[in-house]
Amino acid sequence: MESLRLRKKCLLGLFLSITAVVFYILIYGVYDNYKNPWDNAWKSSIHNKNRGENARNSSFYYKHPSSNTFTSAMPGISNAHKNRSRLKLILFWNKYLGAEDNHYGYGQRGFIKYKCKYQNCETTSDRKRLNECDAVLVNVGRNLIPSQRPFNQVWVGHTLEPPAQGNTYSHVTGGKLNWTLTFRLDADVYDPYFAVTKKTDAIALGYPPMETKTDYASYKSKLIAWVVSNCHTRSKREQYVEILQRYINVDIYGGCSKIKCHGSSQDCLRKLGKMYKFYLSFENSICKDYMTEKVCNPLYAFMVPIVLGWNNYADILPPHSFIDVKQYTPETLAKYLKELDSNDTKYNEYFEWRKQYTIHSSRFCNLCEALNKDITPKYYDDVAAFWDYKTYCLSPSQYYHNITKEITSDEH
Repeated sequence: MESLRLRKKCLLGLFLSITAVVFYILIYGVYDNYKNPWDNAWKSSIHNKNRGENARNSSFYYKHPSSNTFTSAMPGISNAHKNRSRLKLILFWNKYLGAEDNHYGYGQRGFIKYKCKYQNCETTSDRKRLNECDAVLVNVGRNLIPSQRPFNQVWVGHTLEPPAQGNTYSHVTGGKLNWTLTFRLDADVYDPYFAVTKKTDAIALGYPPMETKTDYASYKSKLIAWVVSNCHTRSKREQYVEILQRYINVDIYGGCSKIKCHGSSQDCLRKLGKMYKFYLSFENSICKDYMTEKVCNPLYAFMVPIVLGWNNYADILPPHSFIDVKQYTPETLAKYLKELDSNDTKYNEYFEWRKQYTIHSSRFCNLCEALNKDITPKYYDDVAAFWDYKTYCLSPSQYYHNITKEITSDEH
């Protein structure tokens, strides 16, 4: 009897000991993961690095050693944004062009305003809501980034500016970013300055059709306008204009000229569109896919943009809506513009696209759509490589090589 009681006590003690150990592992293991999942991810990466693997395996993202695919390391994580009925919260972590709301507004306002396909996203700049967010938008041009990473969250590196020469982007290296959100066509989420949509699709989304006319030439008495405030650029566009002016007149407005164009930039372009046939849409940097409002604004204002940049414009802009300087020397470009000026029929052909296409803003629409879809998780160990100036920007001598030999200064 005494031995039976002793065995029961031993078994009870063993059961309580095992229970205590399991309880300790569960409580402290979960707490440690919750407390700082990014720290655990970093520890995991060190462990895998010692094993000779290239991937950074974390508590929430991992890369299969035999592939380039990143998937979820825990059940349900890859479907974190699958619930399309709930709002996806996007946190603007830092200012963009001086605005805390990134010039977009808060809540769902922007997604509704731009008639996004997915509108179940809202924005905030309230950092107290960091733990609630589905995505954190980080302006890669600023040295500010959250110090703690909440569990199951997408960090998005965003910029609409071209790569900065000499910037190492060290504050966002080391696997901190999951997605890139830029004007680059190879970004994880494409975020262009403007979108071009076929008229039927645009009307279905709620965009009004472009205004059309029967004649775009007869009421215009001048040839080329250019509004510019940055007088010394990496693209050396100002030098190209000096050469072009030997063969054709260019009226320059803005900070680089004594002639001013009053009102907002849109008001100014509308005024110029009533007088001028062509507009110089010259980018300040010659970087891959970098195409700004300098191109779409004259299209709105009934002028033909003359484009200068590193783009395959035919793949992005409406057909026969622009003139690319890369196709001409300054002298032959001037000759062609004069031909169009003397032939209203040929000039008006540059506006036929307005019957078939619509130009509109789609800012952050693709980001909201991405958060509603099952996009494979990933990270950037060396994000500087994505914004490398020497790789993704051309020097003036490289760009103008077949256009003119007079622009030879090289910044690379």
